[in-house]
Amino acid sequence: MKSKTAEYGELATQALAEGNEELAKYYGDMAKVIDLKVKETKANQRNKKLLESADKLTGGMASKAVDFVKAFAKNP
Repeated sequence: MKSKTAEYGELATQALAEGNEELAKYYGDMAKVIDLKVKETKANQRNKKLLESADKLTGGMASKAVDFVKAFAKNP
């Protein structure tokens, strides 16, 4: 994914050099979206590991609590 971010950054630079500001903005926005998705994926992986650790300490009650909160949020 990081290579795609760099690729879109290069395309944005190239588009600017050609005078196409709209295309450069598009490529810049795409690079930002990919960067945010990478960060989101890392955060989700970190949260999953933390929940697994909490489950080990609580005998599985941590994930049950998370499931309860999600269910309650959908149907208050």
